[in-house]
Amino acid sequence: MDKNRQFEDFFDGKMPESDAKVFCAWLNTEEGTSFLDSKINSDWNSKRVVGDYADWNGQSLLDKINVEKVKAKTRKLDSNYRREVHRTTKRHIPSWVSVAAIVTLVILVPLVFFKSTNTPEPTQQELPSKVITRSNPSGVKSKFQLPDGSLVSLNSESSVVYQEDFAVNRNIELIGEAYITVAKDSLHPFIIKSLGLNTEALGTIFNIKAYENENSVEVLLVEGKVKVDKGESDEALILLPGEKAVLTSSKGGFEKRKGDVRRDTQWTEGVLEFRNLGFKEIFKRLERWYGVKIEVKGSLSTAKGLGKFQEGETLENVLDVLSYSTFFKYEINKDTVYVDFTRE
Repeated sequence: MDKNRQFEDFFDGKMPESDAKVFCAWLNTEEGTSFLDSKINSDWNSKRVVGDYADWNGQSLLDKINVEKVKAKTRKLDSNYRREVHRTTKRHIPSWVSVAAIVTLVILVPLVFFKSTNTPEPTQQELPSKVITRSNPSGVKSKFQLPDGSLVSLNSESSVVYQEDFAVNRNIELIGEAYITVAKDSLHPFIIKSLGLNTEALGTIFNIKAYENENSVEVLLVEGKVKVDKGESDEALILLPGEKAVLTSSKGGFEKRKGDVRRDTQWTEGVLEFRNLGFKEIFKRLERWYGVKIEVKGSLSTAKGLGKFQEGETLENVLDVLSYSTFFKYEINKDTVYVDFTRE
């Protein structure tokens, strides 16, 4: 059944308990969490959420919820980096009643917030700066200008969070990958927090790659000069053009390496390249680039993949090229790709 229809049936009380248990368990998966986030964002101003409360400041609360989701992920991963331990935890699936209560609480938050708006407004000095979130789902890239004039190319499956007064408070939280050209301002340092690393620059160009499901965080300097440190640690690296700082989660390593500016930043020009890359990493990049889910049958080949593609190249053509060097069959069904490495 269509997930949107299941969602409606669940909250309208039309779903049998046995089906509801399965649906709740699915909501607790990564796919289900993404679906719920999407529903909250798309339905935020709908009748289900807002009702007749004309004075309810929905956008303000949505901004707060979005930034708290990003901060929560960042705090969790920062903690893992500081302990320098790489663990795999088993997901706990709550009971049907618990999940229903959690999800219902998210939907009913606006009602609680509306009641709280009856309290006296704070003075102008007490009003917090508005939080702004810019994010891309998988399969989408974007370019935009920050309030201080800095330019950002934001990769797919990435998000940045900053304050409305960014021109004088140039601090950003990043998850994913971004290529940034920083506007020069000697009075206001430009600082990016990205899963365990802080990157500071006055006027420069650099690329930061900090995806949650990858083993490392990388800062590559293109022009200028930056300082990269490990958050609360005193460890810091000064980068010159062509150098990168790499924080490895599994080993806790923090080191300077030689980078490849052209290859590491060509995604901003719509180029997708694989050079002697394992298929596990290749499929991860294809999922992000095309906004699909790839499911693999059989053992992944130990061979390395090669290929260079321009934006606009169909996923079918990319998979055809890759399958020539390492034999596999594939089938595309809407947003899911089934790859079969088994030999008959």
